[in-house]
Amino acid sequence: MTYTMLYDALEKQSPKIVILEQDMFYEGVEFDPEAVEEQAKSQNNKRLPTVPYITDDQLTTDIQNHFTIFLLHDSWKQMIKNAKNIGNDATFNHGYYFNKAVKKNAPNSNMDYTDTVEAMPEDAELYLNKILDLCRENNIELMFIGTPSLTNWSYARHNAVEAFAEENNISYLDFNTLENYEINYKRDYRDKGNHMNYYGAKKITNYIGNFIKNNYPDLIEDKRKNDDFAYWYDDKARFIEYHKIKKF
Repeated sequence: MTYTMLYDALEKQSPKIVILEQDMFYEGVEFDPEAVEEQAKSQNNKRLPTVPYITDDQLTTDIQNHFTIFLLHDSWKQMIKNAKNIGNDATFNHGYYFNKAVKKNAPNSNMDYTDTVEAMPEDAELYLNKILDLCRENNIELMFIGTPSLTNWSYARHNAVEAFAEENNISYLDFNTLENYEINYKRDYRDKGNHMNYYGAKKITNYIGNFIKNNYPDLIEDKRKNDDFAYWYDDKARFIEYHKIKKF
């Protein structure tokens, strides 16, 4: 699905950089880091294959991807439902799902160091290589990120993605392992440890922005002083006012 979306997007757009979130590499794979470690010990094998399972959501996505009539046939319902937001927060959020809910969490053992590698599913690696080829053909930088997760990420998975990134010269930011990034488990999540709230998302966004600025200084033009994009300052003011943010 991600490859198809990127392929279609490149017909009209020319991005300088494509960022993929690492969760998608293990979509449809049961998350059980303890079982992975036990299997590695029993088989005396530090690199374990994974077998994805097909969920109803994945099957639906595949059908919609090939027969788009099933994807957009009831869009009018959502348009009517969200009509009151058109021209309001739907615009100045610029696609961001704002959420200030705070769910207190605590670190667990999923990210304890191990040299075990939970290999990506074969189809995931196949399409990652296709995405990589597509980016190279279009002079696009490819970058992997991993947002902090307590519920679906482990060091064994990190090892697999890190190896792929190093082999293919891809920048990789795993916020679960970065030494100069601190997760606030009591404030940065809006659920049980899988999704960041506004406070956590702001920290990650700033980090990624600075990383791109420092590592790809000539890649993306700074448009903050470009009059054609001055409306972003107006949107920022509306964003702060609408969501009642005291400190942006």
